[in-house]
Amino acid sequence: MGRYLVHRLMMSATSVVLVVVIVFLAVRLMPGDIVDQFFQDTGEGRPGQAEELRDELGLNDPLPVQFADYVWSLVRGDFGESLWTGRELLPTMLGRFPVTLQLGLMTLAFGLLMGLPLGVISAVFRGSGLDYLLRSVAIAGVSIPYFWIAVMTVALPAYFWRWSPPVGYVSLREDPLTNMQHMLIPSLVLSITLAGSIMRMLRATMLEVMGLDYMRTAAAKGLSLPVRIRRHALRNALIPVITMVGLQFIFLLSGSVVIESIYGLPGLGQLTLDALSRRDYQVVQAVTVFMAFVIVAVNLLVDLSYGLVDPRIRVSR
Repeated sequence: MGRYLVHRLMMSATSVVLVVVIVFLAVRLMPGDIVDQFFQDTGEGRPGQAEELRDELGLNDPLPVQFADYVWSLVRGDFGESLWTGRELLPTMLGRFPVTLQLGLMTLAFGLLMGLPLGVISAVFRGSGLDYLLRSVAIAGVSIPYFWIAVMTVALPAYFWRWSPPVGYVSLREDPLTNMQHMLIPSLVLSITLAGSIMRMLRATMLEVMGLDYMRTAAAKGLSLPVRIRRHALRNALIPVITMVGLQFIFLLSGSVVIESIYGLPGLGQLTLDALSRRDYQVVQAVTVFMAFVIVAVNLLVDLSYGLVDPRIRVSR
């Protein structure tokens, strides 16, 4: 297990380096001059001020020098400052990340609570009317765009009942009840697609596992169906599901821009959208690298969780 951990840490470090290089080059290869755009949008500036800002941002330095300065800043925990607000970006992102993280965790919890039981039930009652019904619901949940569902949850109640879901955000520490009222519907909307994916994946892996020899042996020994499912089938069927859930959770953290915009949640997605509309490349670059660190950490945790679910992985590594 120790060698496996070292191997995964080395792969994670390589991923981080590649992401930093790609983000750095992508931002600087975008068409247009960010400094000229800044002064054009603000309508301010005196002669020579644009050149001073380029010197301050290091844009006049050779590209290798810019990259070295950028990497050194990241090592020191300095993600830079917003071009528009002048605020340091690390405190800004740390202040907004809990909103995105809470949305992702609540979505993950609802998705697991719905997807795991339905996947097991669908596999156990394979070929029945209940199985076909659950599979149809799962396919609908995966197929319908979550942003369309989000818009409908805002538009339809407002049109028919003159009511709309709470929009905005209140900190969990300030008012837990109000916080849950604001976060419940967005997380449920996002969890529909996740639950459908989990249910379909678990059903497929459960059916595969339930057809293996050791499951027939367990039945011949007189073990009841719930015991066979809990002790033998479920744990072996969860490995692919864990991989998929990890990837889906990454999507929830990095792809919640639309949901945060619709429901007025001040998370990292909303911060990125605002920065893109103003072409504040410092913010876009910082959020992308910050989320890359988070995604690599989540992937590492997912890989390590395999050993908790399946002891054979610990032994083989």
